[in-house]
Formats: sequence, structure tokens, C-alpha cells
Amino acid sequence: MDLTIRPADRARDACPCAAIYAPFVTDSWVSFETEAPDEAEMARRIADYGAWRDVGWWQRLL
Repeated sequence: MDLTIRPADRARDACPCAAIYAPFVTDSWVSFETEAPDEAEMARRIADYGAWRDVGWWQRLL
């Protein structure tokens, strides 16, 4: 099996990520969220993470 690790792409990955994450929100106690994020919200989170990732981790602590 060939495995490739790549940065998330909000257009390509938001829907699958939302679908994977939803049962953890709705059917278990492992998330602090009460409603599963939809595709648009997941796309926003992916974009926000990319913006934060581009800033050094030490700058987030300030």
C-alpha cells in the first residue's frame, strides 16, 4: 500500500472530514461539541487551521 500525507484541502476534504467527525459528536461523549459541524463549518475550520499553521506555534501563545 502506498501512503501519502498531505495538508487538508477545504474543497476536497471538508465533506469527508465532517462525515467522519459527526458520529463522534452525536453518538459518543468524546467531543465537547453538541452539534456536529456541517461541510461549510468544517471548510472554515480547515482554512483557519491553515492560517494558524502558517504562523509559528510560538506566536499563537502570545
